Amino acid sequence: MTKITTSRPAAMSRRRLMQTGSGLFALGLAAPWVGRAHAAVENELIFAGTGGITQKLIEQEIFPAFAANHGGLRLTYVSSPTSENVAKLRTQRGTPSIDVIWLAGAQTYQVADEGLVAELDIGRMPNAQNIPAERRTESRSLPLGNTTAGLLYNERIFKEKGLQPPTSWFDMWDPKYRAHTGMLNIGSTSTVATLPLLAKALGSDPYDFDAAFAKLGKLRANVYDFFTASGPMDTMVQSGDLWMWSHIAARAMQYQNSGFPARFVTPKEGAVGYSASLGIVKNAPHINAAYAWLDYLYTPGVQQKLAEVIGYTPVVPGIEIAEALREFHPAPDKIFIPDMRRMQTLLPDLVQRWNREVEG
Repeated sequence: MTKITTSRPAAMSRRRLMQTGSGLFALGLAAPWVGRAHAAVENELIFAGTGGITQKLIEQEIFPAFAANHGGLRLTYVSSPTSENVAKLRTQRGTPSIDVIWLAGAQTYQVADEGLVAELDIGRMPNAQNIPAERRTESRSLPLGNTTAGLLYNERIFKEKGLQPPTSWFDMWDPKYRAHTGMLNIGSTSTVATLPLLAKALGSDPYDFDAAFAKLGKLRANVYDFFTASGPMDTMVQSGDLWMWSHIAARAMQYQNSGFPARFVTPKEGAVGYSASLGIVKNAPHINAAYAWLDYLYTPGVQQKLAEVIGYTPVVPGIEIAEALREFHPAPDKIFIPDMRRMQTLLPDLVQRWNREVEG
């Protein structure tokens, strides 16, 4: 858990604030909020999200401008995997310590169906109203950005070994990659979302998983591992043990930003698309700050930053994706979007089948 406190700029003029060394106005992160009143916003926000680059971006580049527009309110960032943050909500039901939670995949629907997040009042979030209505399908959460899963590969190793870049999901089964390919296990949203695409690619109904599980059972002999988390997978990627692997496009962008030669490929069968989402916890202790924070995340400057740093495709219109980043944002007709609410209902059975038929 991390706390950052932004000093209270009560006496700072608008001109002085724009001249501060943070550069936040130059990034377009604060400008939409100058002069906008938000009555009775509390002096603290408790936000539960994932760690790593997401936490760094929010703490260092997004939250400070938001805090400056609200009297220097404090951020407590609860950094844990989404599954652990959801578990916290369950144990704190009725008296939560968290205001806003970052969600993905099936967990978005679990917390809604269990009543752990509140019904949202879209009228309190003018920026969020710019999300197209067809994307605002849930009453207790809002999509923050779209992420896509496909294939990543180490460009340097591929060149050294004279290998052609992968083009298909089924390249992971190629014997030449034996012990040098891998994917996350069924605990990952990206893998859950990939199951319907594999079923469809194998000629089945997307939600008839017999062929997909049979195929994945054969992959076991070819993978280095079905990883339980991205951290251990990153270690094998950076050591050169993994040449090609399945993950999200944002991960490839983060590798490239760090100087690592990873590339993202949209397989010919399509990439898998799903949303990262946000929810306000039911009975949140700082409800006004929660609404103001959610609305701020849909301002153009923040949506641009999420695309450039994390790799999320914006959910509000009018955000231009730079040519250099197009690799990480496949065209809509190249993305297969599974019914994640349906996948949530199927998840217990899918976990059992994975443990029995893939890793058993």
